[in-house]
Amino acid sequence: MLTLQPVTLLLLLFTTFISCNGVVSDPQTNLLNSGCFQYNRFDPMDANSFNQSLNAAFGDLRDQIANQSKHVAKAQQASGATPVFALFQCRSYLSVADCVACFTVAVAQIRNCSANAARVIYDGCFLRYESSNFFEQATGSFNSASCGNQTPEVATTTFNSIIRQVLMNLQTETPRITGFSAATKTPEVPDNNNINTTIYAYAQCTETISQSGCEGCLKQGYDTMQTCLPNSDGRAFDAGCFIRYSTTSFFPDNLTIINTTPLSKQGSRS
Repeated sequence: MLTLQPVTLLLLLFTTFISCNGVVSDPQTNLLNSGCFQYNRFDPMDANSFNQSLNAAFGDLRDQIANQSKHVAKAQQASGATPVFALFQCRSYLSVADCVACFTVAVAQIRNCSANAARVIYDGCFLRYESSNFFEQATGSFNSASCGNQTPEVATTTFNSIIRQVLMNLQTETPRITGFSAATKTPEVPDNNNINTTIYAYAQCTETISQSGCEGCLKQGYDTMQTCLPNSDGRAFDAGCFIRYSTTSFFPDNLTIINTTPLSKQGSRS
């Protein structure tokens, strides 16, 4: 029986966009979740004003990510009685071009909603707007998971144990990092055919929430993610965070790498 040793995780710290020479562009626009809600009724005049404010908010968001190279942007507009609050964030490992591309897809999708609250969540980004301020919301009614349909050729108990350790490390470390964004790449794990399998994982909280909100959201994401095991990939998402693991690389390798001590070793961390 294989005895698991503590796995030293490589924590990849994302503090800015990384342009990756030689890496194929991929805005990661696989749609994970969408929602459309009408919290109150508009008369025709209010609806028209709301749409004008929404268009202005989208324009503001696009300017921030395209021209100011931001990976998170928020906007507030009010041309009538009902204001618009809008928030966009893409994964911190995406290039500016891919971030803009994901935003473009998100706007096109969310415009299918004719209501005063909507959201879309992709592998690479999310976009949300409402008629009230939600920027500090960490958890909500759309806590969910999206799981792959394949399993790796690794012993289930071994794979599950390593994934749980990886996700627990991310859950603990990400809220302590400026920008609330981190990833791990485990040492290679031999499968049943003695072929090495690498596990990649990533976590991100919305920068507009608090550290405690990030901690709570990722804990909920960790619990939700358990439904994906032992599938070879899975994602969990909520109002304020996103967490993902996969046996296939989905972020570039040429990032700043910091070694962190295993959680099982108390009293020290780099």
